[in-house]
Amino acid sequence: MSEDDWFRTIDQAVALGAEEIQLIGGEPTLHPSFVSIAQRAVDFSLRGRVYSNFFRIRDEH
Repeated sequence: MSEDDWFRTIDQAVALGAEEIQLIGGEPTLHPSFVSIAQRAVDFSLRGRVYSNFFRIRDEH
């Protein structure tokens, strides 16, 4: 999914009352927009969980 797709999904989830987001499947930190997607969730005060093997963890993560 593109960054815009993720943003729309997060926006819709918040509108429906979501309070938590989980970023899982494959390795979420490999998505080129991972930081922006996670920040979008934080901006909406969503609790977040990231399931990662920490293969490519960077300082900004």
